[in-house]
Amino acid sequence: ELVEKYDFGDTQLFLEDIQSQLEANSILQNFYDNSILEPVISPIQLGITLGKKFYFKKASRLFLEVEISYQLNVSNTVKIHSDSFIGQILVDSFITPVLEEGSNDSFEGFNLPSLSFRLGYQLGKKTFRKF
Repeated sequence: ELVEKYDFGDTQLFLEDIQSQLEANSILQNFYDNSILEPVISPIQLGITLGKKFYFKKASRLFLEVEISYQLNVSNTVKIHSDSFIGQILVDSFITPVLEEGSNDSFEGFNLPSLSFRLGYQLGKKTFRKF
């Protein structure tokens, strides 16, 4: 959700690249002026998570889970949709390549380490083990 709402046009100066495309093509300028485009940029991430569950001695059903994880951005996908056939051709030809290049540059070194703690209570007596 954070990635999808991030305003790449303003922060990465994509607007300059798009503006130069618009100035060179009047059909694209007309389309861009009369269309609302909302790009969706989705990162593809690879990560590892390690964790441990600790039970409390006095309350055997109460436990604390501790997890540490690290995620690395591997790639991005950019999707922009236009309602018209001509609009989709323009989006695919001019706008999407600019956003793809810029988003790949922005998220190339995006890493996300995290540490989480969860306090839990086991309702039943049966436990299931994951293999």
